[in-house]
Amino acid sequence: MITAIRNHAQSWLIKVLLGLISITFVVSFSIGRFTADRLVLVRVGPNEISVNEFNREYEQELDALRQRFGENADAMALQFNLRKQVFDRLVNRQLVLNAAREQGQVVTDEEVSAAITSQPNFRIDDRFDHATYLSVLAQNRLTPEGFEESTRRDLQAEKYQRNLLAGLVVGKGEVDQRYRIENEKVVVEAFQMAPEAFKGKVASDAEAEQAYYDANKRDFMQPDRFKLRYFVLSLAQVEANVKLKERAIQRYYERYQDERFTTPMQVRASHILKKLPKGALAEQETKARAELTEVLKKAKQGADFAALARKHSEDVSKDKGGDLGYFVLEDMLPEFAEAAFALERGEMSGIVRTDFGLHVIKVTGVKPGVTKSLQDARPEIEKTLRNLRAERKLNLEAERLPRRIAKEGIEAVAEGWKLEPVTSGWIDATGVLKKLGSTRGLYGQLRNRSTGESGVWRRNPLQGHVFYRILQKKDAFQRPLDDVRKQVTEKVLAARMADAAVEEAKAAFKQLTTYKAFKAEARKRGLKIVTSEFTSVDTSIPEVGLNREFLSAAFRLTADEPIGLSINGKTAHLMYLKKRHIPNANNEKDIREQITARIEAEWAQYFLQTELDRLKAETEIEVVTPELVSSL
Repeated sequence: MITAIRNHAQSWLIKVLLGLISITFVVSFSIGRFTADRLVLVRVGPNEISVNEFNREYEQELDALRQRFGENADAMALQFNLRKQVFDRLVNRQLVLNAAREQGQVVTDEEVSAAITSQPNFRIDDRFDHATYLSVLAQNRLTPEGFEESTRRDLQAEKYQRNLLAGLVVGKGEVDQRYRIENEKVVVEAFQMAPEAFKGKVASDAEAEQAYYDANKRDFMQPDRFKLRYFVLSLAQVEANVKLKERAIQRYYERYQDERFTTPMQVRASHILKKLPKGALAEQETKARAELTEVLKKAKQGADFAALARKHSEDVSKDKGGDLGYFVLEDMLPEFAEAAFALERGEMSGIVRTDFGLHVIKVTGVKPGVTKSLQDARPEIEKTLRNLRAERKLNLEAERLPRRIAKEGIEAVAEGWKLEPVTSGWIDATGVLKKLGSTRGLYGQLRNRSTGESGVWRRNPLQGHVFYRILQKKDAFQRPLDDVRKQVTEKVLAARMADAAVEEAKAAFKQLTTYKAFKAEARKRGLKIVTSEFTSVDTSIPEVGLNREFLSAAFRLTADEPIGLSINGKTAHLMYLKKRHIPNANNEKDIREQITARIEAEWAQYFLQTELDRLKAETEIEVVTPELVSSL
């Protein structure tokens, strides 16, 4: 418990810390409240990660997706395997925490305080606001203790990573080189020597065709072909068949009643504070109490409480008329909370003593505590349980059904799911199945299988897995040359036309010495000259497209040798360097800083991943409850 925050949230010490310490920190709602019955999900070395921690983190991530993508969030979570991402992140974090503790790294209370109080989520008018802090935590069903422990762990992991990367420096030379590579541009004029110009000028012959056929026999193979009987089983179909027992719904409700289905009673209050330091003398307290008694008297006589707070309160909340917002009983000091929760809306307390000093409290709002009934929570519980069980069931069926199909037949198995199997046409790697799309992935499984065998083509659970039995198979065979003569002839002619174009480009290149000659060559052949400007990191060149050889040849050009030749396979370009320059940038300093940050991030990612790999290799990781992560 960080008493410096909760018990002395407005103290001068915190204000000094805020003035001296600035930490970049991302609020993580990943821990929350702890439960006594920790069902262990995975052991990472000597430490455990509970099922509750995993579920809590997963729900937070899923909620974030829902806020951004609405009803599509659940589908996206499945598609991107959000469960595995959360699981991996928790394991990686625990590996780092284990290593940090082994090295004796400690995070102090002051560091945790500084990290939390610097968060914009908890600040109003650039000041840490304790009521806002408690309100944000309450909205996310977190306790201060849990959040502070989460913060401590995150800071410890951050400190370990910072120590790991200590001494990582990006040199000026590395930045200069990256800046030049990414920003230097060439402007070239170019034309492609067109193979089509040699159509009718080259011929094919039987010897060349035989040679091409012999060298490219695999292109003229007829691969294995298969005919299948299959059906598709999707997550939605499995979910529709999930039967939930009433006891399971009740157990889930009982287990998560406080955490997910209860909103505690909240009170909104304003206060007027007369501060007293720790160890205040009796005379000091007597004086403060007398002053506050006069203020309380005015309030009871009908004076505006907010105006009195602005004038007399010694708390930062005075600018808001003493308003502290809504809070739950556990959020405030016991003396303050007990007094506030004993009042009705509109009532004022007497003088209340706390570690802060003397308060007069006025309750301005009350939100009764609400616990959803089992009946009200039932739709959410049923949806959650059905989804979880359907995921596990579908994965289980992917393992079991191929064996059942082999034993009982595909018709019987499909009938059990009220599905009608479909018979395919002949399938190879280039086909398309109705409603399934390309057969390439399926064909990869069918290769080297035989008639009568069964299997499953695993796809995204939302799309559904394809369960099949092979009805027939036609073995691969080599198509004879006479059957593919037309294709072979076209290939030979195309190759000879391209070769002729390349040879013409080479011959022309030897003769070109000036820009005038370059332009005349293009005009003579009726070829269009295009102008392109690009950097060495561009993936596609304007007017040319994807051509790494063209790009490399362009950057080899100089003012002394401005004419170049690019041969990319059988595609030939002649080019002329018009300009090579680094454009003036008003924000060059910013660009260099961005490059420096990017290089640092690249090296940091490399070192961190290397360290994680090392820690994983040296740490025993045991999944204790595999049935809960079967979908990972």
